[in-house]
Amino acid sequence: MAYQQYGVSKALAKALREDVAIRFLTVGHNITNFPTLVTGAVVRLVDQVAESRNVARF
Repeated sequence: MAYQQYGVSKALAKALREDVAIRFLTVGHNITNFPTLVTGAVVRLVDQVAESRNVARF
């Protein structure tokens, strides 16, 4: 929901898209599915960092 809300503001949407383009190459520029793709990329990143640090997750 947070990523969907960023789309309401042109400035925030632009900043988010620019940041995502740098950090998550797999997300692309799909406008209709963008919030879902960003969410998935963030979850995978957090999971990878936790796994590499051997952190217990729920």
